[in-house]
Amino acid sequence: MIKSKGLVQTVVAVALTAGFSLPAAALSVNFTSSPSASNGSGYGNSMTFGNVTASAFANTGSGGTLQTAQLLRWNTGLGVCNRAEKKNCSNPQHQVDNSHAIDLVAFFFDETVKFDSVTIDPYGRYDRDISYWVGTVGNGFSLTGNTYASLEGVGFGARTDSYSYPSNSPLTVGLTGTGNALLVSASIAAGFTTNDFFKISSLNISEVTGPDNPTPVPLPAAAWLMMSGLAAYGWTARKRKAVSAA
Repeated sequence: MIKSKGLVQTVVAVALTAGFSLPAAALSVNFTSSPSASNGSGYGNSMTFGNVTASAFANTGSGGTLQTAQLLRWNTGLGVCNRAEKKNCSNPQHQVDNSHAIDLVAFFFDETVKFDSVTIDPYGRYDRDISYWVGTVGNGFSLTGNTYASLEGVGFGARTDSYSYPSNSPLTVGLTGTGNALLVSASIAAGFTTNDFFKISSLNISEVTGPDNPTPVPLPAAAWLMMSGLAAYGWTARKRKAVSAA
């Protein structure tokens, strides 16, 4: 029994010091279904889907500054009705677009997440170029009064642009970055700012423990190794008992 006892002690010692990483838990936030909560119904409204709150903006303010817009949801996802469009905001033709003004949807999470991809779905056949920013901001942060050019100075990283061909099919765009805020707009890249239209259907993210650990979630291996050690101990003990009985 001494050898078996030593085996268990060794396994326990290793378990207490060892660790391993499992892939971060992947989550999908669906914007085609009803939000879990809504706040307001006009310019400046917001919708909450689980742990993320979405709101809409557009560069309709003085000097191209961002103003609140109306966020709307249809069966293909989220769209925007901004102050420059002057149309019935219930019309499903309202999308995230760069016609008249450039629309933006802001997503604010209650924890740090890793952004993996966003799926967009146009209402009709349109180009689907997008621009996006990932950042970390505090409670009560507002985009109002900022410009697209100033976003990198208020908690967001550099703008990323993604280009695609015209289509009436959904498109999944890969994202990079870790934070608690994501901004998605119709393209603001020079030469790509006139004919992009889409709804935002879903967002894929990965849970993380914090900004210093953006990809894996480290978990202690102690429990797993302890179970393995106890199983090995039990097997050895039964074998010795069988030999003694013989």
